[in-house]
Amino acid sequence: MQLSHFLSREDNDRVFVFQSINQISSQNISYIKNRLNNDFFHRWFSHNEKIAGECILLYKHFLIVSACCNHISGCSIDSLVHEIKLLESELSITFFNRKKIAFTIVDTKNWFSALKNPEIQFLDYKDCVDYLSDRSDQNIVVFNNSIMSSHETWIMPINTWLNQLNLS
Repeated sequence: MQLSHFLSREDNDRVFVFQSINQISSQNISYIKNRLNNDFFHRWFSHNEKIAGECILLYKHFLIVSACCNHISGCSIDSLVHEIKLLESELSITFFNRKKIAFTIVDTKNWFSALKNPEIQFLDYKDCVDYLSDRSDQNIVVFNNSIMSSHETWIMPINTWLNQLNLS
């Protein structure tokens, strides 16, 4: 499933996925959305070009920021990372633990419909590869937070993820 299904624009936006191992409270979700939408995005530019930013928080674990901009500069990416680190500090939420892989087990082959309220699980990368390789025939989907474009597949079956790693 592509992130473009969740975003308000159908454009092929540059996306940044920040993952929290702990669930983000409803109060913190509101605060983050308000802070990014009403403050940060108003001052987010790339080479004097305003970046049309959008943020969504999904499944109480994932903060996704999209940037509708032809070319996003390194400085504008740095300013986004700085803003997310400020939010981390203010709210005591960790968004930069890239060593954990998020996945969920769905009860059906039609896992698109089963993702309304999934129980997200996390494992260290190596443990996750070992654990999931042994279960590649099950209905497990992985959240691929390494994507850079809203048209890339974010939520994918375990076999697809393992194939991308050239492990299966």
